[in-house]
Amino acid sequence: DVLGRSGDYDLHYYMTRQNKANDLKWLFARIYEARAKYGIDMVIIDHLHFLVPFEKLRGGNDSLLFGSIIREIKTQALLLDITIFLVAHLKKVDGNTCPDLADLRDSSFTYQEADTVLIIHRENKDGQIDNKSNLTDAVLRIAKNRWKGMLGLIKLKYNRAQRRFYGVE
Repeated sequence: DVLGRSGDYDLHYYMTRQNKANDLKWLFARIYEARAKYGIDMVIIDHLHFLVPFEKLRGGNDSLLFGSIIREIKTQALLLDITIFLVAHLKKVDGNTCPDLADLRDSSFTYQEADTVLIIHRENKDGQIDNKSNLTDAVLRIAKNRWKGMLGLIKLKYNRAQRRFYGVE
């Protein structure tokens, strides 16, 4: 899906033939393999909850479980000198409010361990959609930026038909 919507960018990628949910050792083995064979320097993990063994969520400290997974991902990224994008979901938020760090689901470790947190928010109110262009307003929030410190909002348009975000000048 990402490759189909990459536009004119010349993307080189490696994708596993199968995914194995809830298995960090398997995931890191694939990342090391891709780094060695193809020289990858970026990984996208979609999404955090596929890495969490559900049987461990019963009765334990879920926040610490999420934290340990996120810390291990960051450790491996630093060891390999690669960037890892980890998709994490938000809690249900008021539709009139742009989500913030506290709205990330399940654990504050999700943003505490991250160097950068980007939150994309779009309003899904039918009254705000231009039916001719199928566009709706969206915002990319730079909610955390450990290295540069710059935070802020970037206005976007979301094209529902193309499932793409575009910058607004």
